[in-house]
Amino acid sequence: MIFSKRKNTRRPRKPTWFIARAALVLAALFFAAFAVVFWGLGLAETSPILAVFVSVGFAVSAIVTPTVVPKLAVARGPALAGLLFVAVVFGLVDSLGVTMGFSGLGKLMSEPAYKTAVAAYDESELPLKTARDKAVVDRDAVVLETGFSDGRKFGPQNKAAALVTFKEARGEYQAIIDGNEAKIKALAVPVRAEPFDLQLIGLLSLALQIALAVGMIALEAARESAFVKALAQYEADREVGRVEREKRARAKTVKTNRIAKSAKLTAAAAKAAGGPKLAFDKDKN
Repeated sequence: MIFSKRKNTRRPRKPTWFIARAALVLAALFFAAFAVVFWGLGLAETSPILAVFVSVGFAVSAIVTPTVVPKLAVARGPALAGLLFVAVVFGLVDSLGVTMGFSGLGKLMSEPAYKTAVAAYDESELPLKTARDKAVVDRDAVVLETGFSDGRKFGPQNKAAALVTFKEARGEYQAIIDGNEAKIKALAVPVRAEPFDLQLIGLLSLALQIALAVGMIALEAARESAFVKALAQYEADREVGRVEREKRARAKTVKTNRIAKSAKLTAAAAKAAGGPKLAFDKDKN
């Protein structure tokens, strides 16, 4: 039994390459979701309206980038310039979102330790502030005596003694105030830890957006190239088929003419020999 490979007679379509395209799109959507969750929603405590605005912005940006960027592979002229501008702007927005998403993630990771440090700081600071504030009140409550209890005014000597007493009393309280102020300043103020270097994250997120864009453009260019090649092969196969059909038609015509000519020669020879006349010999008369 002879098997023959039948050529495809259907016009080719551009290959979908669904898995490869979906992988790039899902990567873009994943990092957009990352930005929305760790930055957009992280703003909800500060401003719910701002959180919604940021979240919607990054969601839209995540749709625009994989939709527009592949078209750069086939766009030309002004269309190419316009699409490139859109791709760059939204790529930068996505890069910013990823960077701030890591910032939000860093805050979330450092939050327990930061809260513990703040609680310890407040616990150490509160008694010092309380003692300082009480000393301020007591210092301001010290009054300079200017006379005796019976209403008589102090003389020069008593005034000088009262002034010394006044200054000494205020000085004691002021020493307490200064001492507590110094202790408060000496306390280590809690600083939130930064697990990520945001400058490095910014560069990496920008490189990520460039890589996604290049991947989408390259994939679309490869699809277009495969489609053009398949279309050219399809047209070539059609041309070969047309030529073969014409050759078969010409060969069939030649064969038919040869058979007819041979039959007529045979009939003529039979007639000349006095043999039986063929049915189609009447066409000759």
